[in-house]
Amino acid sequence: MIERADGAPGLITFRVEVGTDLSKPGEMRAERIGDHRRDYLTYEGPVSGGRGSVERAGLYGVIELAESESHLVLVLEQSRGPGRMKWSGEQVAGPHWKFVGVVC
Repeated sequence: MIERADGAPGLITFRVEVGTDLSKPGEMRAERIGDHRRDYLTYEGPVSGGRGSVERAGLYGVIELAESESHLVLVLEQSRGPGRMKWSGEQVAGPHWKFVGVVC
């Protein structure tokens, strides 16, 4: 989930594989799902209707965000430890996206 800096409603939300590490360079696949309420920035636990659960995998500061309908560029800074990662994403088909991450 990514909070927009301009205060726009809703969090940009992607579903990624369990164990995805945003602090390591490489490629990852993600599925864009509907924007979520800001409440989810701090929530962990079950999702209603037996749809799974929410688990925080890490906390990152958004340094840069450029968003369009089919592209997303995001520079993240880890809250613990050094390092920034730049993730460039492109919509592949429907809700499916491919991201490439590099250290910056």
